[in-house]
This record gives sequence, C-alpha cells and structure tokens, in this order.
Amino acid sequence: MTSTVTNYSNLINPAYPIAGQANNTQGFRDNFTAIQQAFTATANEINDLQNSVTLIASSSSVFASNVASTVTTLVLTSITNFISTSTTYAVAAPTTSKGSPSDIQGMVYANTANVFVCFQTWSGNNADIWAKIATVGQTWSDV
Repeated sequence: MTSTVTNYSNLINPAYPIAGQANNTQGFRDNFTAIQQAFTATANEINDLQNSVTLIASSSSVFASNVASTVTTLVLTSITNFISTSTTYAVAAPTTSKGSPSDIQGMVYANTANVFVCFQTWSGNNADIWAKIATVGQTWSDV
C-alpha cells in the first residue's frame, strides 16, 4: 500500500515565507491546507491499519477453525482412499509434510507418538502431502 501522505506533504513549501521581503498570505494558506491534508491522510491510514489489525485479530479463531477443518477433511479423505487402495508402509517417518520423491498416496507410518498418512503422491510442487496425527496413548479398553 502506497502512502498518500507524501502527496500532500510534498505540497508544503518549507522555504515560505521568504525572509527580508513582503510575502503574500496565499503562501501561508497553501502551506496550511497542505499540512491539514497530510494530517487527514495520516489519520485515515492509521485508521485503516487499526481496522485491519482488528479484523485479523477477530478472524484468527475463524482461521484456526478453517485449518482444523481442512486437516480433518484431508485425514478423512486419506482414510477413505485407504479403503479403496492397498496400503504401503513407509520405512521411516517423513521429516516434513512436503514429503519426498518416493512418497505415494496411501503410505502409512506409525510409531508410539504419531501416525503419518500420505494423502497425495509426491509431485515436486512443494505441496503438503503428509498428515501427522498424534496418538492418544489409550488402549482399546480405555476408550
């Protein structure tokens, strides 16, 4: 966003009034008008920034909810895909959600802390292809 304040502050003549000569009062009025416009533009920009911060702060819970919903959808989609495809077990946990060239949709890796699900075959486009689901540490009888 480009500031409009400089549009008005550039209209201010810092060399006015000129010392040692009679100066027209229009120069004072022009400078005063430019100063008022610069302050108004500054106030508007500050107000816009405050509104943006308020909007972002109020929407952060909505953002978190959308992220949770998206991850849940991806995990459920992955599980549904496993039902219709054969599962391949990864030999090691992925180190990043971006995966690596050998990762294919349907791969699974599990350890005592997490279950990792590959929901998309690696294509090199830097997309997230692995979901990481924390285990709850409960046995079937605890549920």
